[in-house]
Amino acid sequence: MAPEFSDDFVTDCEMDVEMNLSLLTASTLLNIYEAFKDSKYQEFPHVLFRDIVINQERIVKALSK
Repeated sequence: MAPEFSDDFVTDCEMDVEMNLSLLTASTLLNIYEAFKDSKYQEFPHVLFRDIVINQERIVKALSK
């Protein structure tokens, strides 16, 4: 987690398949947390974290269904 990620850092993370990283900004984490609190889920569906850089819009949309 960081305030933001450089394109070079994201590219390096995509190339390192052994680490299986997911990058997440603090503001994205907060928005996902708020969406989860308002959702019907009791446990977070971990399948939503399958990208290198976490896509906030996709996760919030999935949680609001």
